[in-house]
Amino acid sequence: MNLFYRPADNCKRVLSILIDITIILFLMLLYYSILMFTTGRTYNIILITYIPTFIVVCYYIFPVLLFGQTVGKKMFRLKIVSIKSGKITLYQLIKRLFFSFGFWPGILYIFFNEGHLAIHDKISQTKVIDVTSQPKD
Repeated sequence: MNLFYRPADNCKRVLSILIDITIILFLMLLYYSILMFTTGRTYNIILITYIPTFIVVCYYIFPVLLFGQTVGKKMFRLKIVSIKSGKITLYQLIKRLFFSFGFWPGILYIFFNEGHLAIHDKISQTKVIDVTSQPKD
């Protein structure tokens, strides 16, 4: 993988995040609807916390490790890569997820630096690239 692709456009990046959030919310709504329909209750701690967390983690971890993209990023032809090696590692992805979920204002940082890196990108040593762009020389 050539690491010299252009950084992802801020607008595309924000829109891809909104698409991912919409998909996650839809999956959660579907899960809770099925849970309410089949059991008539949602107060079991395992059913209301661990399984939805598992769904969210799987939505982000498996596609990014396998393809470097979530559904939203694929729609905009964006890819998450390691700054050092190109292929993102599980450790980098976990750090990236932890700091992106816990620190949403960090995404605003993409508007104020040249490389369009969010706080979670800097911490995890990753970047989001536009795979349709020509590599920089």
